[in-house]
Amino acid sequence: MINCNPVRVDTDGLDAVSAALRSGIVARGPNIAALERSFSQVTRVENAVAVANGTVALLLGGMVTGLTAGDTVLVAAFSFPSTANAFLALGCRVIPVDVSAMSYNIDESALVTTIRRYPEARALVVVDLFGNTEGTDGAISAARRHGLVIIEDAAQALGAHDAAGEPIGRRADVTTFSLYATKNVFGGEGGVLVSPTADIADRVRALADHQAIEVDGRRLIGLNYRMNELGAALAVSQMPKLAALVKCRRDRARQLADVCATAWQHDVLIPAEATRLDDQDAPRHVFHQFTVLASDAATRETLQERLRQRDVETRRFYPYALSALPGVTGARVPVAEDLATRCFSLPIAHSLTDIEFAAVLDAIQAVAA
Repeated sequence: MINCNPVRVDTDGLDAVSAALRSGIVARGPNIAALERSFSQVTRVENAVAVANGTVALLLGGMVTGLTAGDTVLVAAFSFPSTANAFLALGCRVIPVDVSAMSYNIDESALVTTIRRYPEARALVVVDLFGNTEGTDGAISAARRHGLVIIEDAAQALGAHDAAGEPIGRRADVTTFSLYATKNVFGGEGGVLVSPTADIADRVRALADHQAIEVDGRRLIGLNYRMNELGAALAVSQMPKLAALVKCRRDRARQLADVCATAWQHDVLIPAEATRLDDQDAPRHVFHQFTVLASDAATRETLQERLRQRDVETRRFYPYALSALPGVTGARVPVAEDLATRCFSLPIAHSLTDIEFAAVLDAIQAVAA
C-alpha cells in the first residue's frame, strides 16, 4: 500500500539525531537554538520559540495574548481539532466561522457576519489549511479592523507566503507551526511559535519552562511545554531543504491536477491553486496535502475504495467540521459541514519515491467513478 503520508528519515536526519545523542545534551541544547534561528530566517520574524507541539503553541499563544475563560474566540470551521481544542482548554467560548469551498480557508464575508453577531469576540484563529494561504489576507484585515487578537494556525504552512509575497509568520500577533511526523518538515513531535512582538515570545518561553508570569493582571503558571533536542535536531536537518521540498510538492500538485482533471473530469473539484501553479519564489500553497472535492459523498466513497484496491491510500482530512466538537457553539457552518462529507486527500508527500508517485498517477488514470 502506498501511504498517503509516509514518514522517512534521510541520512542527514539520522546523522543529526545520532550526533545529538552522542553529545549527551538531549534537552535545552544547541539544536533547539538552531531550530529557532532557522524559523526566524524562514519567517523573517526575529522572535521564535520551540515548544512541545503545535497544539501547545496554540495554547500558549492564547494564554500570552490574554485570552481567558469566558472570552469569545472565532475559529476557522474546517481544520484539525487542535485549532478549537487549544482554546476550549482555556475555557474560551469557541465560535466556528464558515469557510470557502474553493480554498477551504475562512470566508471573509462569513467572518464579518460572525463578528457582527458576536461583537464581544476577542480573537480570531485563522488557519492556512493544507498549506494554503489563499483567502486569509482578507480575513486577517477584517479582524484587524475590529480590533481582534489574531492567532494564525500555520501548522501545515511552513514556507508559504501571503498575497503580498511575505512569508507566513509576520502578519498575526502569534503564528504557530507544527513539526508533527507528517508535516513538510518534521521532528516526530514539536512546534514553533513566532511573533513580531518580543514580549509575547518571552512570555511563551517562560510559560514553557515552568515559570509564572502576569498577563493583564492575572498570574499564569507555566508547565513543561518544551521540545527536546532529538526532535529539534531532526527538524533542523531538513530546514535547509525546505525550498526544494516545497518545489517537489508543487511539482507533484501540478501533475496530480492534470491527471485528476483528465481522469475524473466532473467527478471532483481540484484545488484552485493547483490549476495556476508556476515557479513562484513566494508560493501561496506548499501542499502539505493535495485535497480534492468529490461531487457527492457516494463518489468519494467509490473513488477511495477503487484507489485502495490499487494499493493507494487516501485520507479524509477532515471527516467533520469543528462545529461538531463538544464545547463548540454558534451557528451552523454549512460549507465546512459539506466539505467534510465530500473531500479526500491524495498522496503527494516529497518522501514518496518517484516510482511510488508514478504508481499513484497511474492508479488515478485507471479509476473512474
